[in-house]
Amino acid sequence: MKKPIRITIAMAAVAALTIAMAPQASSATAKPAVGAACAKTNAKAVAANQSDLICTKVGTKLIYQIFIPKGPIKIGFSAAVTGTNALLGQSYRGGVAFAVSQINAAGGIAGHAIDLVTADGGDTNPQWVNSMNVLAEEKPVLIIGHPHSSALLAQSDMINKIGVPYFFSGGSVALTQEKLKNPWIFRVSPSDGISGVAAIDYAVDELKYTKIGILGDNTAYGIDGTAVMVGELKKKGLTAVGTESHELFATDVSAQLLKLRAAGAQLIIGWSIPVVTATTLRQVKELKLGVDYMGGRSMALTAVLGLVTNAQLDGAFGAVDNAVAADPAAASWVKAYKRYAGKNPDFFTAQYYDLVYMIKDWITKNGVKPAVLRSSILKTGVTKGIGSGSYDFSRTPGESNWSAQIVKYSGDTVAVLKTISIAP
Repeated sequence: MKKPIRITIAMAAVAALTIAMAPQASSATAKPAVGAACAKTNAKAVAANQSDLICTKVGTKLIYQIFIPKGPIKIGFSAAVTGTNALLGQSYRGGVAFAVSQINAAGGIAGHAIDLVTADGGDTNPQWVNSMNVLAEEKPVLIIGHPHSSALLAQSDMINKIGVPYFFSGGSVALTQEKLKNPWIFRVSPSDGISGVAAIDYAVDELKYTKIGILGDNTAYGIDGTAVMVGELKKKGLTAVGTESHELFATDVSAQLLKLRAAGAQLIIGWSIPVVTATTLRQVKELKLGVDYMGGRSMALTAVLGLVTNAQLDGAFGAVDNAVAADPAAASWVKAYKRYAGKNPDFFTAQYYDLVYMIKDWITKNGVKPAVLRSSILKTGVTKGIGSGSYDFSRTPGESNWSAQIVKYSGDTVAVLKTISIAP
């Protein structure tokens, strides 16, 4: 079993970068209230929401405060560090590390440093399961996961066994608390039920395409995304001219693209991981297909943009979570991240950055007991994130993100054409 990678970021008196960038979350408070007067030092009380409070002396007063055990707060991180997925992993690992560095520099969470323990998930489902075994031994208060839908399906039983909140950003509509019978999983991104519907709605209603071909990978992400889009076409009285599939790490999709063009596709929608999305963009231009292309969420990820030329990207559409680099409201944060990491962020970077600050808020207000944290998360209403990003965990258990953006590239310049919100 691989040893975890422990990232220790020293606490300092002053934060290197302003904490004003942090999202503002709302969650339940304990009863009796934190800060309320109490009578006996160290007398522990269990509040109505099962949070542990402790009576402590602050100045000359005795008040209730959230009880957090001494020492650092251990947070697990199941992430792609090696393998083909490592390029994508850089985006969300960067967002987590950026937020942790700021929080620890400003004094941690209620005076406790964050001890981020990373376990590598690599490229395969057995590796992802092993990463959970590694983290289980570390006994974290919660776990930050990854954007790989099929990997989470493999990990779900282990997540249930560990019994702490687990956050992820996979798109598959199969990854819900209800379908997996797993009360511990929480998605911070829109599902394919949002982005897939948004892709078809824009393609048909705005671009007026009636002949659409779909190309997806053969994992839960591609299979479920294809099913969502086929279903949305049916609602509009249309049928996909063809649906093609490819291996997860396919290096050539030319045969599938040619089949879809031969079937009469005006637009091909691709639902693939970043490296295959980049391959598809290149081959659409190399084959001179004469059709338009719209990618899924990969189209706004730095893992794609670094693998294609401006000419290969030019004219392509995307149905993405949030084009953070094109969001004027996120400009100052984008600059701060570039100073920190030396590279551009994408929406995974922003989502995982937002997540760490929401975690800080939940623990500060509720402590580290798993059941209490879960209850607090479920009660968290609209929470502002970086730029135009926002989250609402209170609408449907385990879900938080209810919109997608349609973008179009002119060279390497991306423009947001429309933000589409879809109610649960």
